[in-house]
Amino acid sequence: MTQLVHNVLQALDFNIQDLLSFDVSRHTSHLDATQKQISFEDVFRINGWKCTTVKISVPTRENKKKGNGQIFLVDGLQYRLILNIVQAVFTKVSAKSFHFMSFKKIWKLPITGHEQHIYNELYVTDTWNQAQDDIMKQRRDNGYKLERVIADLMFWSDST
Repeated sequence: MTQLVHNVLQALDFNIQDLLSFDVSRHTSHLDATQKQISFEDVFRINGWKCTTVKISVPTRENKKKGNGQIFLVDGLQYRLILNIVQAVFTKVSAKSFHFMSFKKIWKLPITGHEQHIYNELYVTDTWNQAQDDIMKQRRDNGYKLERVIADLMFWSDST
């Protein structure tokens, strides 16, 4: 509320006359109606989201011919193909600030002058540098003019 008052209502370019016909219940009803038009499934279809049912075998103590486990169906699992995720990420405006160029980070000891390769990011490793070099040496066909880069993907199963 404080931000509304200080940053909007007290702003030099704000005209209080614009609020004369404002009706909270009408605008809230409009927002509610808009939300009802968009189904839960439609939200997940954006950027290649798919829905499936997965079978999970939970171990039990019973001995069965087809394995020791009870099959449970988990319905409504939402997932995306990796390529859809990469395409979605690379088409965002923030992709312009991604770091793609590999390099070597060298630390030179001040007393001995000995140089040591520092490894603190994936793109400073010898493997990444070699892969980047290999990509740049590939022949370009069909008139493609886009820059060739390595897209590193990190996978995890929870918020950590």
